[in-house]
Amino acid sequence: MLVLRRLVRDWRRAAATGLTVLLAVVAFVVLTGSAQQSRLEVTATVDANYRSSYDILVRPKQSKTPIEASTGRVRPNYLSGLYGGITTAQSDAVGKVSGVEISAPIAMVGQVFQSVDVPVDITDLVGDAGPALVRLSSSEASMRGLATTPGPAGYVYVGDGVKLDLNSDDTPVLEKQGPRSVPVCQDLRRGTQAGSPFDRQNTWDPTCYDRNTGRSGMDWPQQPGRFLATVRMSFPVTIAAIDPVAEAALTGLDKAMVSGRYLQADDAAATVENQLSVPMLASSRSLVDQVDTVKLDKLDAAAVASLRQGPSREAARTMIEAARPVSSRSVTITAAQAHAVWVEGRDRGPGQKGIIYPLALFAPTPVTYDQSGGGPLRPRPVKVDPTVWLSTVFVNVPFVAAPAAATDTGYRDIAPAPAVGGNDADYTPLLRTYGTFDPTKIRSFSELSKLPLETYQPPVVTGSDAATRTLLHGKTLAPDANPSGYVQNPPLLLTTLKALPTLMSSRAFDWPADSKTPTAPISAVRVRVAGVTGADPASRERIRLTAERIVKATGLDVDITVGSSPRPTPVQLPSTAHGAPPLLVTENWVQKGVAATITTAVDRKSLTLFILILVTTALAVSISANASVRSRRTELGVLACIGWRPALLTRTVLGELLTIGALAGVIGALVAVPVGAAFGTQVPFTRAALAVPAAIVLTVLAGLIPALRAARATPADAVRPAVTEKGRFRVRLRGPASMAVNYVARTPARAVTGAIALAMGVAALTALTGITVAFQGSVVGTLLGDAVSVQVRGADLVAAGVMTVIGLGCLLDILYLDLREQGARYASLQASGWRDTTLTRLIVGQAALIGTFGAILGAGLGLAAVAVLTPLTDQVVLVGALIAAAGIGLTCLLAVLPARRLRTLPTAQLLAQE
Repeated sequence: MLVLRRLVRDWRRAAATGLTVLLAVVAFVVLTGSAQQSRLEVTATVDANYRSSYDILVRPKQSKTPIEASTGRVRPNYLSGLYGGITTAQSDAVGKVSGVEISAPIAMVGQVFQSVDVPVDITDLVGDAGPALVRLSSSEASMRGLATTPGPAGYVYVGDGVKLDLNSDDTPVLEKQGPRSVPVCQDLRRGTQAGSPFDRQNTWDPTCYDRNTGRSGMDWPQQPGRFLATVRMSFPVTIAAIDPVAEAALTGLDKAMVSGRYLQADDAAATVENQLSVPMLASSRSLVDQVDTVKLDKLDAAAVASLRQGPSREAARTMIEAARPVSSRSVTITAAQAHAVWVEGRDRGPGQKGIIYPLALFAPTPVTYDQSGGGPLRPRPVKVDPTVWLSTVFVNVPFVAAPAAATDTGYRDIAPAPAVGGNDADYTPLLRTYGTFDPTKIRSFSELSKLPLETYQPPVVTGSDAATRTLLHGKTLAPDANPSGYVQNPPLLLTTLKALPTLMSSRAFDWPADSKTPTAPISAVRVRVAGVTGADPASRERIRLTAERIVKATGLDVDITVGSSPRPTPVQLPSTAHGAPPLLVTENWVQKGVAATITTAVDRKSLTLFILILVTTALAVSISANASVRSRRTELGVLACIGWRPALLTRTVLGELLTIGALAGVIGALVAVPVGAAFGTQVPFTRAALAVPAAIVLTVLAGLIPALRAARATPADAVRPAVTEKGRFRVRLRGPASMAVNYVARTPARAVTGAIALAMGVAALTALTGITVAFQGSVVGTLLGDAVSVQVRGADLVAAGVMTVIGLGCLLDILYLDLREQGARYASLQASGWRDTTLTRLIVGQAALIGTFGAILGAGLGLAAVAVLTPLTDQVVLVGALIAAAGIGLTCLLAVLPARRLRTLPTAQLLAQE
């Protein structure tokens, strides 16, 4: 009964203590549940996105770029530009390592040009009778139409008596005109290696028809009477060699077949129809962004008459380019259409589907970047020497069919390996397609955990700002026909490792002396580890041990790529030579090890969260209980006078706290369920019921020291003032500021208690915010990190807010206690003429001193806690400084509340007591 009477009589103090306990237990029940729920969600998200196509990537020694070495970021599809460096023996050794489930080597062989003659029907322009002349001119548009380049041109002549002259070295097409024959079609391409493939004479292509016997008087490409112009489109295609069995197991490539048959492990180069053929799988679709616009002009009779006079090759071109059209029309041809023509063999005839004669192989180097001041990456442009396109296989074909886009701004050097001519010309392999696959049907993995070698898809490059997105028409920046361009095609022409020696042979290609590809042709080995089930420690350890064994067995660079995630990275592309303006784009570079960082950071942060909630709450209850004992100093002294023993005094104080804790726990259990629902956290009643024992244990333990202090009450305490001057530090009084220093020095224990109360709140907020900032710095910005941070950020902010409120509440409790116990002093100052504003400055000054000490101490403790868990960064230190400053400011602001009570002080009564 005595306990209840005491609580009723001092209901304000009991309510304040109970409210603190209530807030603490509700926050603890809900936030620990939220943290556990977030951890479960995070674990599920990480596990679902933990694995991509492979867990470990084995690369040649020293193949890391400077950016990767410093930041752990890898450009998407970077390995598609990595040519050789691993021997077949090293690759075989990887597959034999214990723990390796799948070992899938891949060898980037090089690029070839897929040159396609797309037919365009011009029968309507030619007419039914008489000679006719149709001029062709084209332009190539890439980069979503932003870059435009003049393309191949020429003409089609239709006459009577047209026939190819096989007796001439230049094999012109002649038209018989009476007793003489006049050349009407002459090849302008030189038979020497002068100039470049982009010179006009090398892109000018005439075609002549006889109305009765077809093209060059020899055949009809399609049905008789149909006249065709051909437009040559050319674009680079990357060749890679794979192990078909391993590739099927790793990526499901065999399930993406569209036509023909899948490659077999023993498929090798073989002689087919007296030609050395290399088996290939080809993509059924083109990923190249290229649109050719072809203008067809039917020329007037004067131009026809001039051509029938047999002018020289250059004169004929000059005349036709300047001639006046009678009628015109235009057609557009996309790279996808040209690719379909190639796959179906419409440009070569029956039995010639998907054929490529590689006059050279090309190896583009990776892009190099500049970066300054944390801005976007800037790729370094390079100038490609046109002599890299030389060919020596055929005398009348001095250059490979390099597309006009190759003259645009480039970012990669080109290392050529020309096909060998002379007596070994027949050894030049023919690339023959055995089947086609659809790259979009290959087994897809999570968008949150893509790797730097997602072999069959190009990198996704999007506009970073509104201006760039408008220029790109809301589309991605796709690969184009420029082999030195920024966005490259993935390898979409695949052969087998068995066929690789044929392509690496010096009889086939003249490999550069410094090339490592012929002797070490494997570019990378992708490894999937057995027994990996998710992001659990056992799975991570299996991967780590397997990686160590691979290093010991091969000596190669080994990366643990499992748990990696794309990180959007801005890239500033400059304007190009062909008219494209500067573009600010975003690429999803790959950040390695994100999942492991997430798992570690979340576990550490949750543990810190629980500890800080308990410590801060215990301190709050202890301060409240201590204040209650201080305020009852006289009462406890009287009880000691009448014979109460120390044990009874202890039980009295603990009984009050137990009652407050039990009541707060019951209310907390009832409130926790709806509060949890409001925060999106399910709190079962079994968990909510834990609030009752938690509140009781917390209040009793936190109040144990104040209770023992009450047990030390003596009869002298009945007449001793609550506050005695123990401090010796003095400052000469000059006003409210100096008096505030003296007031704080007069009660150092109380000042330290208030500072610690604030320090705990600031430390909690600094630690949680610092860990969150450090956590975000390592994973947020990656797709997986962004997905996870959304789940855990709400609980962190609520926890930090609750701890800050508890810490500031403790400080307010100290300030009110000080005002209550030293009321007589303030009354004396009022009686001596001090204004309320001056007294307010005195209280705020004390709060500022205590707050500064507490905020700095708390920020230091918080930063120390962060430093234990993760290295400190400038950003984390700045956060700590800002929180400390905010803590000081809030302390001064809240000090105004107890200062306002000065107006209600019973000055006369307090002076009479004094």
